[in-house]
Amino acid sequence: INEIGHFALVLAFVLSVLTGTVPLLALRRGWHSLAQLAIPATLIMAAAVILLRGVGIGFLASDFSVVLVASHSHSAKPWIYKFSGTWGNHEGSLLLWIVILALFAALLAMGGRGMATGLKIRTLAVQALTSAGFLAFCLFTS
Repeated sequence: INEIGHFALVLAFVLSVLTGTVPLLALRRGWHSLAQLAIPATLIMAAAVILLRGVGIGFLASDFSVVLVASHSHSAKPWIYKFSGTWGNHEGSLLLWIVILALFAALLAMGGRGMATGLKIRTLAVQALTSAGFLAFCLFTS
């Protein structure tokens, strides 16, 4: 499960960097069909972040091979405290912000029908760059 979570973290980071740069450059050059790829890329990035959130199963299963679980949990804890322990540390709260950003970006990608297409793509790109910052911090420091 840990390797799947790490893969999802790397995938979400790469997608967020691409979603934050390629559509903006495509809009600037007038390649609107390429810029439209921001919408499915945002949805895939959000799915990768939700998969990353699934790593919290290590807390519920008391998987002490994970350093984070070993330092913030123990086997005698009730399951509700194990579940909430996923948010009760630095990495967990950072992951909470990443999940919130990804969910709001996915909601905008699926909705936003009244918005101008260029504005929607630019907004998704800025949200992706913000997510890339949080994901980079999580990936390279935690």
